[in-house]
Amino acid sequence: MALVLDPTKKATFGFKDQDGKRASVTLFTTAAGVDPTAAPYSVTAPLMQACSHAILDSVRVSVTAHEDTPATPGDSAYCSGLDKLYLSFRGEDGGYVKLNLPGPKENQFVANSIKANVSQTDLAALIAYIIANCKTAEGRPLRALDAAFRRSPPRTRRGI
Repeated sequence: MALVLDPTKKATFGFKDQDGKRASVTLFTTAAGVDPTAAPYSVTAPLMQACSHAILDSVRVSVTAHEDTPATPGDSAYCSGLDKLYLSFRGEDGGYVKLNLPGPKENQFVANSIKANVSQTDLAALIAYIIANCKTAEGRPLRALDAAFRRSPPRTRRGI
């Protein structure tokens, strides 16, 4: 698996009008940087503000990468994107980070159960990496895995 960066960055400039209603302007740029306080975003923002009565109150820059050798999705009882491996992490501040991974593999779960098999090698590595490297929305470190189980959509009976 190799991810390749797209040639453009997406910059979204957020505005708020006198009634508090939100609007945004999206531009694509080939700029190397992703810091919204640096050029070209820091140059574009005041130019937009000079042309608008609305208040420019945020700039978000996003970078996208795509798989260069896409694989074929697996085929199993739970390979649908509607089936999820649900992981909930608790942060130091009491906040939660929730992750719903679509199309989980069967070996991620304890046999005949909806509980996730957190000792399974791939899943254990994912959990450890998230705890070590991700934060809550408030920027606080994650402390532990709080819940791990399978979510699935209601199954319809065939032939009815």
